[in-house]
Amino acid sequence: VISVPSFCECNAYEVGRKPYGAYRKMGVEKLKANPKLAEAGFYYDIVNFGKRITCEVYVCTGFADEGCCPSNVFAFYNAIPKTTNKTMTTNPRTGHYGTTKEVKGNARITEIFRNTTISLTPTK
Repeated sequence: VISVPSFCECNAYEVGRKPYGAYRKMGVEKLKANPKLAEAGFYYDIVNFGKRITCEVYVCTGFADEGCCPSNVFAFYNAIPKTTNKTMTTNPRTGHYGTTKEVKGNARITEIFRNTTISLTPTK
């Protein structure tokens, strides 16, 4: 379950979208003037890690989120392979700071925990 992920799509400004929080605060002009900053951002940009996700994954975003723009979160979601079982939950009225609830993901975690058997004897 990935709730409102940050550090998505640090190069969003190149295609006319808002860059994620840290780059937006710094200012796109300053970022363009110092390409090393953008290069460092790619190291942390989770869009680059999305293609490695092969497990079941649930992502959520709020459309009123100024910190983690929904378009950036969708860039991450779209980077996850099509063969991966993935779900996106959105809420047009919520923003950041835990206001967007991952309803489907939380229900799935509950289902997994309820169907887990704990053994007192270690298995080999």
